[in-house]
Order: sequence, then C-alpha cells, then structure tokens
Amino acid sequence: MRKEFIKAESKEGIDFNNIKFDPDNPRILNIKQHNPEWGHSDIKNHFLYGGGKKKVKDLKEDLLTAKQMFEPIVVKKIEYTDEFLAIEGNQRLAAHHWLKDIDNDSSLPHWPKIDVLVISDYTEIELEQFLYFIHVQGKDEWQAYNKALKIVSLLNQFSKDEIHDKFKLTTKNIDEMKETIEVINKNRLDENKYSIISWLVKSRDLNDIFKAQTVDKKNFYENFIASIQKADEEGVFSSTVWRNHFSKIAGANAVKILKKFCSHGDFHKSRNEWRSHPSSTGVVAALKEINQNFRDDPNLDSKLFDLLKAKTTNENKKIKDAIKYELKTLAKILEKRAKTLDKKY
Repeated sequence: MRKEFIKAESKEGIDFNNIKFDPDNPRILNIKQHNPEWGHSDIKNHFLYGGGKKKVKDLKEDLLTAKQMFEPIVVKKIEYTDEFLAIEGNQRLAAHHWLKDIDNDSSLPHWPKIDVLVISDYTEIELEQFLYFIHVQGKDEWQAYNKALKIVSLLNQFSKDEIHDKFKLTTKNIDEMKETIEVINKNRLDENKYSIISWLVKSRDLNDIFKAQTVDKKNFYENFIASIQKADEEGVFSSTVWRNHFSKIAGANAVKILKKFCSHGDFHKSRNEWRSHPSSTGVVAALKEINQNFRDDPNLDSKLFDLLKAKTTNENKKIKDAIKYELKTLAKILEKRAKTLDKKY
C-alpha cells in the first residue's frame, strides 16, 4: 500500500468539496442497511441534521478551536474523476460541511483545502485491514457494533479464513458477530442493543442448555427479545439487569424457569420465579442486608426483633421493609430446600 500525505497549503492541496462520503464506512453501514439508496447528499444530511449531528458538531467546535485537524482524512482517488472517497474520517469531513452549510464559516487556514492522506496500490483486504486496525488500536475506536458490522460485511468479499488471518479474529468470533448482527437486523433492534444480543449469542451456559435441547432456542430468543422491546417502550430496560438475571438462571441450570419464561415471556414474573428457586441468591441478599445494618453486633437477634416490632417511622420504614422482605424470601427458600432434601433423602 502506497501512502502520500498532501498538506492543505501545498499546490496539490485537495478541496474538501471534492471528497465524497464512503457508504461502506462502519459509521455509515448501519444507516445504509435501512436506506440502501442513500448517496453522498443523504449521508451528509444525516451527519448535519440527523442522528449523527451531535458528534459532528463537537468535531466542528474542535476544528475552530485548534484551527486545524489533528489527523488527516484518509482518501482514495475515484477512478476517471477528479474526486476522492473518504475511506477514513467521514465525520471530520462532515464537520467541514457543517462550517460551510450551517455556520457559513470559512475561517480555517487554507480554506477550503484540507490535509489528506491519499492511499493507492493496495488490495481490498489490505485496505480493510488498514482501516480496521486504525479503529481497533487507534485514537477513535469503533463501537463493538460498528466493528461487528464491518467484519460481517467483509464476508461478502472474503472467506472466513482470510478474515481470521488478517484481522486476528477466531472463526468463532466471526460466527458470533454474524449471528448477533443477523438477530439485530431480523428484529430491527437499535444498535445500542448489540451488547445484550452479543451476550445472548455468546452465553456458554445458555448454549449448553440449547444444545441439550432442554429449552427451545428459537422460542427463548423470541420471548427474550420481546421482553427487551416491551421494557424499552416502558423505559425500564437495563442490559445489565437482563444479563445478570438470565446468567444466574442458566448458570444454575434452572431449566424449568427458562421453560416457564418461554411460555409467558414476562421478565418480572421470571425474576419472582427465580427468587423462590433453591439456587437463588435470595439467601445471600438477606444475610448481606442484615450484616450491613448490624455488623459485628453481639445483640443482633434482640435488636433485630426490637426493630421489627417497633412502631414504623419515616426513619426506620425503609430498613424494616427491606429486612421483612428478605426474611420472608429466605423463609420461602429454606422451606423449599427442606422439601427438596426430604424428597432426596
């Protein structure tokens, strides 16, 4: 790969108006999935007036403060034209368009020419590898979703083995990225759901259960995603809460609870079912709650009794309610465990 740095102030300086946005850039790929007909103007409007404007506005302010770009835009020549394609630095290019179209500001030195790095004499795999490692190891890291989307798009051009060799990814990594993107696209989920769907696809405990065919994977996925979408609409979704809940159930191989979830699809009902399960952490939670409030107290039993029997006030209501709830949960769990032991022995 040949690289040539061209400064804005040089005779060969390139006008940013002659640089087109790259529709295959990972920051644009996710937009193009639902708008395949989009061209340069549509992408520019997204960055200036749509969902991409916040980051671009910040970059524009940085440009005005520094009076320069700290990193040149990487471009390649478009054959048979005087134009270039911005293969890296699309947001920085958009920041210049913001100055021109919105702020009507031409105060940057050497305007409208900008610093660029022109690349040539490369294979497609070399180009993709160059861009990937800039953003995996470089100053402006792509989000996990953008990385996965890029890798999955490369499967249309290169074999899995080629991607494995050039991008330092195992074939398992590639398969997981592909399945995650497929689930997101099939269910038209936002890119911010990449983390939870990636966990769902990768979960070793869940996959062991699916392989054993004790729980139907397709059915579970449908209910899992529906529960996410419902919680999202209600404004109560938390990736951490969903992941922790199902990690505990799968880790304990609590197949019955997973099967029940496949029937009713109610996340909150599933949490209550788990709390009453013998393997639930309710016991630990109860002990932690008590220990936190009565740590190293030799009179724990009498103080706890006095507190629970005392008149409820604004000061003690919260702790009384918490302890009562945990003790009630603990009693249910111990009763269930006792019955299990009776049956076992």
